[in-house]
Amino acid sequence: MSFSSRLLSRSKQLYGSQAILNQQHAFPVRYYAKEAAPAGLKGDEMLKDIFRDIKQKFETAIGVLRKEKITIDPEDPAAVSHYAKVMKTIREKAGLFSESQRIQCTIEEETQDIPDARTYFLKLQEIRTKRGLSDELGVEAMTMDALEKVEKEIKQPLMRNDKKGMALLMAEFDKVNKKLGIRREDLPKYEEELELKIAKAQLEELKKDAVEAMETQRKREEFKDEKSSVSASAAKASVFALVKSEKKTTGMMMMINKNLKSLSFELQKSRYISSSKIPFLSLHTNPQDHKYEDIQVDAIYNIISNSTSSQNLKQSLKSTGVFLSNDLIDKVLKRARFSHGNPLQALDFFNFTANRRGFYHSSYSLDTMLYILGRSRRFDHIWDVLIDIKRKDRNLITPRTLQVVLGRVAKVCSVRMTVESFWKFKRLVPVFDTSCFNALLRTLCQEKSMSDARNVYHRLKKGFRANLQTFNILLSGWKSSEEAEFFFDEMKELGVKPDIVTYNSLIDVFCKGRENKKAYGVVEKMNEEGILPDVITYTSIIGGLGLVGQPDKARDMLKEMKEHGCYPDVAAYNAVIRNYCIAKRLDDAYSLMAEMASKGMSPNATSYNLFFRVFSWSNDLRNSWDFYGRMMDAGCLPNTQSCMFLIKLFKRNEKVEMALQLWNDMVEKGFGSYILVSDVLFDLLCDMGKLVEAEKCFLQMVEKGQKPSNVSFRRIKVLMELAKKHDAIQNLTEKMAIFGSSIRAPESMDEKECSDPVPSL
Repeated sequence: MSFSSRLLSRSKQLYGSQAILNQQHAFPVRYYAKEAAPAGLKGDEMLKDIFRDIKQKFETAIGVLRKEKITIDPEDPAAVSHYAKVMKTIREKAGLFSESQRIQCTIEEETQDIPDARTYFLKLQEIRTKRGLSDELGVEAMTMDALEKVEKEIKQPLMRNDKKGMALLMAEFDKVNKKLGIRREDLPKYEEELELKIAKAQLEELKKDAVEAMETQRKREEFKDEKSSVSASAAKASVFALVKSEKKTTGMMMMINKNLKSLSFELQKSRYISSSKIPFLSLHTNPQDHKYEDIQVDAIYNIISNSTSSQNLKQSLKSTGVFLSNDLIDKVLKRARFSHGNPLQALDFFNFTANRRGFYHSSYSLDTMLYILGRSRRFDHIWDVLIDIKRKDRNLITPRTLQVVLGRVAKVCSVRMTVESFWKFKRLVPVFDTSCFNALLRTLCQEKSMSDARNVYHRLKKGFRANLQTFNILLSGWKSSEEAEFFFDEMKELGVKPDIVTYNSLIDVFCKGRENKKAYGVVEKMNEEGILPDVITYTSIIGGLGLVGQPDKARDMLKEMKEHGCYPDVAAYNAVIRNYCIAKRLDDAYSLMAEMASKGMSPNATSYNLFFRVFSWSNDLRNSWDFYGRMMDAGCLPNTQSCMFLIKLFKRNEKVEMALQLWNDMVEKGFGSYILVSDVLFDLLCDMGKLVEAEKCFLQMVEKGQKPSNVSFRRIKVLMELAKKHDAIQNLTEKMAIFGSSIRAPESMDEKECSDPVPSL
């Protein structure tokens, strides 16, 4: 294998190289791929030249660090300022970009071919979102408002080469800047503030990384996973000094020289500091790297989905050579969750990564895995995972974990069994306190009823000290304002001071009860206490206006929000759309959806569901099907509620082809609940005598690791017996046997129908 082939196969640095290479090297790489490279930079020599340049940047950066002592204390402004200065020195000497320069380069590269102003600003919003930059001042909404004003004035879409139109837009921007108190001469100061924020965030990551390394070291010693390890005192010292001795720096230099072919990626395996935490080595700032990460996630997920056994999965994962970091594992499990992947295959992947020496899953990975298992009602596996995690590191089991598990238990079992499951966690979580109690109450509010949550609260409150979060949970969701006011009074008696969440919950209850005057009274009280209404406050009021038959006044509320510096979001628009749908004024609802899109806000599944509900009421099959097509074309995947509206409408009208199209889209794109939709689908297919299609959908569901309900299985089985399809019956029976009885889905919510989800611990 040639030198260039080895480099391309072993390194991902080339994939994102344009973020750190000199400009003269960035474009010849593309020319070389097209066999049009300049004579002086061909083949291996060109690649060697590129990597020499990268090596020089590494060495320059290490050389600066060698002379500096960095205190990893993100709470100390002096330490943050010093770290930012060191990073600036490194960038200047190594010829690297600052964060502001990276953002500018990204904008120039991704917007150079965009002709119109609206698409340009939407692209800027996309870039901001990808880079995790917040818009606390609401500048994006102001920008779109300014653009809309200019386009109304010129009576056509604004093009970027329209000098007159752009001058008008700049004048509007000057007004926005003046309103926000932003001056051009202050831009260097803002850039400096940005770099300080970035420096602080990087120091927090460095500190977290070092502390995790210390904890890992301690656990390794406890479990004796390593015969020799770095002492705890050395790990602790690394928290306060990144580079303290010449010996450490020299070791890093030797590592760079030794691993040039892989671009020093062994630094990623450094015990205390990984290269992803050091900005001048970081690839995640380059948009290309996001694509590389997506490729890795796709590759790993495909391996999991296509594995035939645990052993096959292990061999396939090892053969890839991909380093399975916590971040990558989190993303793969997230993909498995939202793609409705096979839960047992996901569990094999989770266990394989967990069994690596010295490795500990993140809390996010644990919670995602438990959610996947709980969704398919594999309670036995859930408790096995929890018991194993408890032995290894019980700190990973958090109140969020408790809520994930209880949520799945409560969905299919009684309140009593949910509470019993709650008490079992007393032996699993590190601290069984009010946060755990709050997780139980939130679960009951979401999966059962507010009355159940109230009763459990009164029964168990003596064992826990209720706090602000407790009452915020208990205040949300009541239909009766009397109940909400009772908890609000109890809250004040206990000396718990309400916050904006508390007041928003009260306002929501009053608005849903058509008590708008009381809601306005709460808003006045908020203002008196210096608590400004937010977008959630206005959204509740908008919903209340719709319930009393004032949809137009609710729409005016969107303008009023802007006047008070609070810009509506998708949820606020959905509330107004809902009002028009209730009033059966669909034209107004359509225009609002178009207005959302014009302001850069994409309608979500909830937006479409508001229309699907109206179409379902009126049995409007044609508009439902057309709207479903629009939804898919817009790239908005339906959720379970969308699918249920559609599948029930298809069954009512005996539209097998439409139902199968919806099912195939679900299987292909991974949206909706197979369990809920399949029950209605199998009813339709059996009613229409479509046994071949029913068998195919049944097997597709099993391949996804989802268990068809016993009712559907029995009905298909009876029809197959009448059709004398004994081989097909045997095949389906064997498939059902795979799932066993531990995940038996109850046909009702009665407790006796729910198998015990909680073993003895």
